[in-house]
Amino acid sequence: MTFIACVCSRIWRPAARRAGKARLTLNSMGCRIISHSVFFETTPMQLRFLILIFLFTTISASAWEVPEDAQPLPDLKLDSGEAFVRGNSIYLRLRQLPANGKLNIPRLANVLERIQWVGDDSGATMTMWPEIHYWELRLHRKPPQPSAMVLELILDGPPVLFDRDPIAIPNRQGVLSLPAKFARTFGEKLRFEGQPHKNTVGYWTIAEDYATWQLQPATGEFDVEIYQGCGKGHGGSLVQIQIGDQELNFEVEETGHFQNFRWRHLGRIRLSGSRQTQLKLVPMVKVGGAVMDCREIRLVPARKPQLRMAGRNIDGTRADGRDVQSDQPNVLIVLTDDQGTLDAGCYGSRDLFTPRIDGLANAGIRFTQAYSHTVCCPARAMLMTGRHPQRSGVTSWTQGDLRAKRGINMATEEITIAEALKGSGYRTGLTGKWHLGAAADAGPTTQGFDYFFGHRGGFIDNFNHFFLHGNGFHDLYHGTEEVFHRGEYFPDLTVQKATEFLTDHLARHPEMPFFLYSAFNIPHYPEQGDSKFDQYYCRTPMPRQSYGRMMTTVDDRIGRVLNHLDRLGVRENTIVVFQSDNGHSEETNHIRVDNHSSGLPKGHKYGANGGGGNTGKWRGRKGTYYEGGLRVPAIISWPHKLPTKLVRDQAITLCDWMPTVLDLCKIKLPNLPLDGKSLLPIIRGNAESHHKVLHWQWQNRWAVREGDWKLIGSPRGKPELVNLADPEPERTNHAKEQPAVVERLEKLHREWIESVTRNP
Repeated sequence: MTFIACVCSRIWRPAARRAGKARLTLNSMGCRIISHSVFFETTPMQLRFLILIFLFTTISASAWEVPEDAQPLPDLKLDSGEAFVRGNSIYLRLRQLPANGKLNIPRLANVLERIQWVGDDSGATMTMWPEIHYWELRLHRKPPQPSAMVLELILDGPPVLFDRDPIAIPNRQGVLSLPAKFARTFGEKLRFEGQPHKNTVGYWTIAEDYATWQLQPATGEFDVEIYQGCGKGHGGSLVQIQIGDQELNFEVEETGHFQNFRWRHLGRIRLSGSRQTQLKLVPMVKVGGAVMDCREIRLVPARKPQLRMAGRNIDGTRADGRDVQSDQPNVLIVLTDDQGTLDAGCYGSRDLFTPRIDGLANAGIRFTQAYSHTVCCPARAMLMTGRHPQRSGVTSWTQGDLRAKRGINMATEEITIAEALKGSGYRTGLTGKWHLGAAADAGPTTQGFDYFFGHRGGFIDNFNHFFLHGNGFHDLYHGTEEVFHRGEYFPDLTVQKATEFLTDHLARHPEMPFFLYSAFNIPHYPEQGDSKFDQYYCRTPMPRQSYGRMMTTVDDRIGRVLNHLDRLGVRENTIVVFQSDNGHSEETNHIRVDNHSSGLPKGHKYGANGGGGNTGKWRGRKGTYYEGGLRVPAIISWPHKLPTKLVRDQAITLCDWMPTVLDLCKIKLPNLPLDGKSLLPIIRGNAESHHKVLHWQWQNRWAVREGDWKLIGSPRGKPELVNLADPEPERTNHAKEQPAVVERLEKLHREWIESVTRNP
């Protein structure tokens, strides 16, 4: 071929130069004209050489075809081509090269010894990523002849094909092992890395990529464990395991290196052995450069370890053999601070990253007409007592400073949900924000909580833990003792102390159910969100950008508490209630004095940057009686005991959580005069709301709602009558055209105020 090419070039080149219209390319794989623009004259000798070149190229191409004695292999299906077999070789005739350079070869069980283009025996033309049920070939070189793309796969023996994807089945101990090599990967980058030091599902650099395993489970409960690795600086991604309609969320932990694997317990699921099931591993939020490496997932039959601790077994049974309270559920109430009406993905705010709140809604019941109070303290009194705040004396903000001479405190005679549960055998804890009084007899530990870590006032700087209004004061307590953790991020302290409470409780009091109240102090200002979430809001305008970072921060910290429940194996027996205390804030504040007790300079800004919350079609914010100040997100979840993926549109209030929780825990307190009602008829039977009329009062302002009518009263102006069914609700005052409605609602409000201020 080289000789012919040289002769051809000698004969052709003078004519080509004369014509100036053609270019001849010669290479080791053949000889062809690759460009010409016009017809030009050739001599008879030149024409004969052109025919010779054409014939030679045609003959050479036949050497790059599938051997004639190779047999079709129809069971090996390719996206674009056919497979043939001869001896230990498989020939793949491709109709076109894959656009991304990747070729998947499914269901091949052999060991691949060599791979090459037919007609090019140099080998090493591509990278091989073998999996147990398919190979991925990354093509680094083009075929020697574009018109005949044939790959030869030289195997360790005759081809062996799997009938289908591998299905994991339990071993003798009932354990389901799902190694990385059993996974089917989907997406652009994720793949099985078969090198001995890896043997992992890895290269997970795109959040949309995911992996699946097929399994045939037994019936029962299983602890889910993962063998994961993650490099330094890449941790924090949120990943979800999906099995049927069950979901487990976990946060990827750094292990120092992607191939430094550690076992982690993720939680517990319940499976039925009636049919084949798929397990899906999918990222919800990618934080670092890569999600993680996963070498194996295990489903281990749930067992109760018989470790003796303080006269008890760790599974909750007494060491002396007597029964304990094993049927009562645990309770976790999560309250966020100043989270707006629609500020979660599950409520329609698709610009916010709130996968843990969204996951909780997916695993439970989400309410679209959940009402709180318009400011913080009355709302928290409603949650703690199940009664209107006028009954408990918390009609406005309470004082948070223990050194204060005066201030509002929740009445000590009020029976809180913590006291009701504690009196029924629960151990109780609170981490986060109290804000129901700072008097010696009005703190959490005198209102039913065995454990308290947090602040008593309305807010603190998240790093120096000072209340910043006025001259400020330090506000961080463990029980009744002031403690100092300067420089430590308070949302992280809230999670840390919550997990310590849970771990200590299960170690020391396994026979007792627990009640944990995690009252996060964000997204309330000062807006000090975790900077690692900046990447999600870099294109979001202010103030939504700052607010969004705070929302993702609190979502992440809620997830950490839920993850700890999973790690401890108690999530399935834990009722989780989630709600915000009021609508989003639009306050703007700054330090107004010199020598502020916090050390921060005069003029330091710590407000809400003008807002950032999303109310959708509704109007208002915190401190108003429009829907944007009163209507908040609310969710309840209890795996296998309450419905999932359910939405309820009935009106509920923060007062309803106490009777609902007591109802679920089968605690009867017949003499407890509550304004709230159990939500179980709404949850389980879609009953009508028992709130025919809703009332609010704060300082001299008030509101009452009946049906779609809402009357907002103020001593400084005329009543404002709005209709929530208006196309643009709360923007038109119907008071003049509906005087009878105004009169009726005013009367209802007067009667209500008279009834609740008697404080029965």
